[in-house]
Amino acid sequence: MKKIYVHSHASALDFIFLEPNVWSFVSEVEDAEFVVSVWENNLEQQLKTIPVRKDQILLLITIDETAVNPNLEFYPVFAELLKHHEKTLFIHNNLLSDLEGIKDDHFLCGNLFFNRHVYCFVDQRITKDGYKWSINNIPNSVFKLESMKKESYLDNKLFLCLNRLPYKHQPISNLHDEYKAKFKKFFIKNSDVWARTYLGDPGRGKPLLYGDCDMTDQMASEKIVSGTFAPASNKYYRTSYVSIYIESNPNLHGNFDPCEKTYNPLIQGNFILPFARPNFIKLCKEYYGFKFPTWIDYSYETIMDDEKRFQAYVDVITQLNKFSLKQIHEFYLNDFHMLDHNRNIFLQRKYNKTYEKIHQAIQKLGW
Repeated sequence: MKKIYVHSHASALDFIFLEPNVWSFVSEVEDAEFVVSVWENNLEQQLKTIPVRKDQILLLITIDETAVNPNLEFYPVFAELLKHHEKTLFIHNNLLSDLEGIKDDHFLCGNLFFNRHVYCFVDQRITKDGYKWSINNIPNSVFKLESMKKESYLDNKLFLCLNRLPYKHQPISNLHDEYKAKFKKFFIKNSDVWARTYLGDPGRGKPLLYGDCDMTDQMASEKIVSGTFAPASNKYYRTSYVSIYIESNPNLHGNFDPCEKTYNPLIQGNFILPFARPNFIKLCKEYYGFKFPTWIDYSYETIMDDEKRFQAYVDVITQLNKFSLKQIHEFYLNDFHMLDHNRNIFLQRKYNKTYEKIHQAIQKLGW
């Protein structure tokens, strides 16, 4: 058993160290072989707060940044940290490092988001009081997988959009917010698409209902705060066909790190149409083996220019909106095997085992 001390805890850690037969958590840093901390986006602060000896191995969890590409602007920060503590391994979430290989053995992929879905939906490894993420306690019933059978198409919606679209005067802080704002404008301009979409109120940024809430329970909707990992009510998935959304890293140089925006519809029975980094769907096929229908035109994702790719993306939504619900339902029936296949990937695929990669890195680095 490897003795590990957790310096700064985050929910992310629960889904990276999922090997109880490997790790033994200790209460005193002096007793540990490994010290875990979460990257705080501040090198000076990080160096002051991490109580680690030269002989201990520091495992630094980077959730938002990835650092598998030395050309990325934050990479020099991590390189500087290595000068202060050589025995540092960065555990990130960019699956490109597994697909393309990584030249720097200090960086390992933990695949946090996929592990989280297997943990919650498949293994149901959550406490008796529910799964705690951020500041919300989410009941166990939220993660119950139900039948993927769609109800009568006559009352269904074509699209499901779970992006929390920005408020009218909400500041735009990153590229993800920027494209969500553009997506909101698209819906406002194209009322015919909006009419066939489950969509949070784009005027107020209000989300849809989550978990096992009744679809008319507006009070329940408002109890869910931004940033919470909580799957949408299964009722939405049973009465819609295609999930449309802005992924977290939608730009040309973005990471390939699908999150709940992609994994939720894939495990709950919807086809997906994401605006993400180029070749996102192609990478999903290569990395996981997910299957996607031919009646959705994914050619937009080969466009490298972000603006042109986004315009091509919303054009695909407009084209799909020309189909009748009867036609879409027939597509769904013909391709139901794909939905079944995609759910089974979560049911059958093993966790990303972090320690195996850590052990290999230690061997290569001669520690």
